[in-house]
Amino acid sequence: MLRGTTRTWIVPAAIVAALACALAGAARAHFVAFERELRGQLQRELAAVADLKVEQIAEWRQQLLDDAGSLLTHPFVHAALVRVARGEIGGTDEAQVTESLRARLKRLRLSRACLVSLDGRVLAATSPWPRASEVELAAAGRARREGAPRLDPLPGEAGRLVVALPIPDGAGRVAGTVLLEGDVATALPSAVRAWPTATRSGEILFGALDGEDELFLEPLRHVFREAVPRRLRSDPERWALARAARGERGDGVVRDYRGVAVIEAWRPVPAAPWAVAVKVDEAELLEPAARRGRALAAGVGVALIAAALAAAAWWRSEQRALERRALELEARGVRQRLDYLWSNANDLVFVAALDGELVDANERAVAALAGRREALARLPLRELAPPEARAQLERELAGAVERGSARFETLFRRADGSTFPVELVARVAEVGDLRRLVAVARDVSERKQVERLARLQGTLLRHLSDAVVAADRELRVTAWTGAAERIYGRSASAAAGLPLREALGSAADPAVEAERRARVDAGGELRFDDRHRRADGASIDVEVTWAALRDDAGAVVGYLAVSRDVTEQRRLQAQLVFADRLASIGTLAAGVAHEINNPLSYLLANFEFLEERLRGAGGGGAPDGEALAAVREARDGARRISEIVRGLRTFSRADAGAHPAGPASLTEAVRAAVRIAERQLRPKANLVVELADLPPVAGSEHELAQVALNLLVNAAHAIPEGRPAEHTIRVATSRAPDGRAALEVSDTGAGIAPEHLARIFDPFFTTKPVGEGSGLGLAICHGIVETLGGEIEVRSTVGRGTRFRVLLPARPAEPAPAPAGPTAGRRGRVLVLDDEALVCRAVARTLRGAHEVVALTEPAEALARLERGEPFDVVLCDLMMPGLSGMECYEALRARRPELAGRMIFLTGGAFTPAAREFLERVPNLRVEKPFDAEALRQAVARCVELAGEA
Repeated sequence: MLRGTTRTWIVPAAIVAALACALAGAARAHFVAFERELRGQLQRELAAVADLKVEQIAEWRQQLLDDAGSLLTHPFVHAALVRVARGEIGGTDEAQVTESLRARLKRLRLSRACLVSLDGRVLAATSPWPRASEVELAAAGRARREGAPRLDPLPGEAGRLVVALPIPDGAGRVAGTVLLEGDVATALPSAVRAWPTATRSGEILFGALDGEDELFLEPLRHVFREAVPRRLRSDPERWALARAARGERGDGVVRDYRGVAVIEAWRPVPAAPWAVAVKVDEAELLEPAARRGRALAAGVGVALIAAALAAAAWWRSEQRALERRALELEARGVRQRLDYLWSNANDLVFVAALDGELVDANERAVAALAGRREALARLPLRELAPPEARAQLERELAGAVERGSARFETLFRRADGSTFPVELVARVAEVGDLRRLVAVARDVSERKQVERLARLQGTLLRHLSDAVVAADRELRVTAWTGAAERIYGRSASAAAGLPLREALGSAADPAVEAERRARVDAGGELRFDDRHRRADGASIDVEVTWAALRDDAGAVVGYLAVSRDVTEQRRLQAQLVFADRLASIGTLAAGVAHEINNPLSYLLANFEFLEERLRGAGGGGAPDGEALAAVREARDGARRISEIVRGLRTFSRADAGAHPAGPASLTEAVRAAVRIAERQLRPKANLVVELADLPPVAGSEHELAQVALNLLVNAAHAIPEGRPAEHTIRVATSRAPDGRAALEVSDTGAGIAPEHLARIFDPFFTTKPVGEGSGLGLAICHGIVETLGGEIEVRSTVGRGTRFRVLLPARPAEPAPAPAGPTAGRRGRVLVLDDEALVCRAVARTLRGAHEVVALTEPAEALARLERGEPFDVVLCDLMMPGLSGMECYEALRARRPELAGRMIFLTGGAFTPAAREFLERVPNLRVEKPFDAEALRQAVARCVELAGEA
């Protein structure tokens, strides 16, 4: 039963607040309506002013034509014009014509006039007028054809007009034409420039198109200091006058030439190429609305004060208490009929009058919405909803009253202000002698949450990077997510109902698919790699996970397939494996070079020894020329092998640290690269090599040769097989105009597509077929050149070839040490240590003529003799030896005999370990590359012997 509402200050305060909101809303609505009405009225007034100006201009135009035509109404003037036009000039005819034209010009406020013959000659004029222009003759021709005065603008002379008046000769023919010209702005009457009412900002603009792109403006009424531009680009989107000049009528709020918001009306002038626009600043026109707004604000304030005073009377509400008691009695009778239903209902049940005023509610409704029954007393049903849902609730309840029932969904608001969704069924029922509206509301929060969760899951599925596909028991597609559309290039509508193998483009055998299905039916997930085909025919590598979809009983009702596109991942893995293989080949090349250098050392040394012996074996006679030639040929062959091995070392990554960091010869590095690549290049194209002598550049010969070799190999790959005579690969070095060294490698191959040029230096990017390129060569070139402070440029034309140009800064060569002088200096004692006995003997044989040489192959024996203090001036030691290396020998010697460690010379066939490279970079001792040059070896030893003598 509804009880009396507690009398507190909250209720009157709420009433005052509600009234304040209502008054503010009403004031706002009134202000908006007033402003809208005012704006409409102003636009109509401006439109009327614009129409008035157009009418005045049209009347002036017609008056101008009539006044011009009245020139022929004077019989003497007409006769004089005809005679002058025919060439029958009397004594005073020309003067009379000229004076009549001047009088007409003054009356019409035009600037000049002339009489033109039918063949276009000027016969008489009020001012110098050598000849009529093509535009003027065209206007005269149109007037003659029409047989009446005609007014035309002068194209190219915006703002000027010409009036053409044909002169009939009385016999039905035209004898000539009178042309009257002047400025439109001057000729317009003052009435056109006047504003019909008082205004501070009203302006009148007159304009016409001058060609297609320019708009001529003439301010007929101008009130601001800012100048009106006389010519503007004819932009209809920017200038309303341009739209009017194109025949459009309209009005609205625009920005004028000052950038200020104005209300403007624009009109074309009928039968003329002109347009008129009238405008007033929006701020001036809306001043009444601003005053009305201030008055409304004051009125609302007064009304609120009055409402606050009236709310105090709420305490005198005895009559309302009596009404509530009567209402409670009525509700008690209704409740007795519905007690059983209400006591067992989980839904919210309400009884209300047909106008929506609440009569009663069950306990569930009271608990859910108010907490106290008194809070619902005589409350309109619409107040149960939050403000945004009240209009809908009121509309649906009115429909229920009209139709007898209604079912709909809406929102209810709890006492704490939170909202929840309900499904509401409202019916009109007979309660005793009364007709009441019974409404049953069911809380559908859980159902809505499930729906939201389903939508969220759908959204997540659509945005997964993996393709998620569902199929039924017959493996036909039933769901196809957004990721599947992207990966397979097939829309959900196109995939729906297709067999799963066809939708995924799987090449798996049906028997294999049946086996997979059986394994999934047996339980668990199945993961496997597969190759699928997109809708456009492209193949993709995928990782697939299959799972069964089961019902509550555990029976399989369908399948779920999740595919992940791993095509790019597999490609990158293959490229990394290829790059690792290249690194292994480089290490192997360094080891091979080292192993070849040892025997090559004693071969070259022995050939040089034999050559010296044969030259001196003749005694007094000539040496054996044939034997000497054979030895020289063998020596040259060994040197050629040495150059090949040197090239292998140049391109060995493992031996990179053995190459100094510059300065280096770009030409020599390119020459080494050409030697390595020549066998690959010759079968593809004509090889043109143009190498110039250049100053040293920054970097090591290894790095420079690697850049050149990569560019040469890239050029070879760009040329198709089988037509070497038709193609050319050119490699050249030169000095650029800015002093930098330049390397240019060009080919006449397939060229590079423009869309690929921006990416050719990206790692792993390649346009070559799989297996023909790693995508690393050009990236390595770019990295090396950029590190050395240089630039690499590329130009390419598809079908004509490609040109790469490398620019490197010059680096001055370090001053070479002073020559050691002739080898026949002081005789010293030299210890030679190398694990190769033949190398030891070859070195001893080379040095024995100038020094005492002790050759050993065991590092332990050599260290023992050194530790005993055995005197040696120089120690010549191999860098890489099994057991005890030259580096370890150096460290031991530095600890025991540091003065001799500084005179230790290293023989090296390549530093292909990190420790060896670090050692050579750290230790300043002399080193001799294998295979060694005999004279260079003698000079190095002689230099150290001299140092030993000075110590």
